[in-house]
Amino acid sequence: MAETPGEPPGRLGWAVAVVVAFLAVVNVIDIRVAHASLVLGPAGAAVLLAIARWAGLSWQEVGLGRGTWRRGLVWASGAIGAVAVVFAVGAALPPTRDAFRDARYHLGWEHALLTAFLLIPLGTVLFEEVAFRGVLWGLLRRGHGTITATVVSSALFGLWHVLPSLGLASDNQAIGSTVGHGTSGEVISVLVTVLFTGLAGVVFCELRRRSGSRLGSRPAGSASS
Repeated sequence: MAETPGEPPGRLGWAVAVVVAFLAVVNVIDIRVAHASLVLGPAGAAVLLAIARWAGLSWQEVGLGRGTWRRGLVWASGAIGAVAVVFAVGAALPPTRDAFRDARYHLGWEHALLTAFLLIPLGTVLFEEVAFRGVLWGLLRRGHGTITATVVSSALFGLWHVLPSLGLASDNQAIGSTVGHGTSGEVISVLVTVLFTGLAGVVFCELRRRSGSRLGSRPAGSASS
């Protein structure tokens, strides 16, 4: 797809560049400032949507079009159920139970509930969906087609998790015992995280394409940062 005749030349390209730069800044701030995502999540999503509208994208192109919500909820419900089953089985089976033990999440009930129902949905899932499967995917799809949009947004989604995955080998017992706790283990854990989240991004993009809504592109509880 190419820019439509009514759009200023290069506006889509500038919008993509601004979005990528904005994501890099948000990624660093989110790591360095505790709970910054509570503000950056909704505020950043609003900024990104404004950029998309400035570039000429419709609400339909960013996954918020009228008539898409019901279909998105159907897809999301099925995905949520599948994710819940996988997590429950993984946490229950002795061979995989250690993979769910992470030193960063030894939380009391109050903090655990805050993380599960506020920090992750508002600060992580909302922003990531708007950024990667909404605005960025929509901009790239308008300018270069669905395949390019999916590949590029998914690759950037994988790279988005580099900073959050630093120290993963030392914080997670199962991962540390598998890849080691030294520099090589650190590198392996980061590479695996980027690969896994990149592939997850492809799945989310396909769910987004099939459902026509961002509601269907990210199962609850699948936040990986």
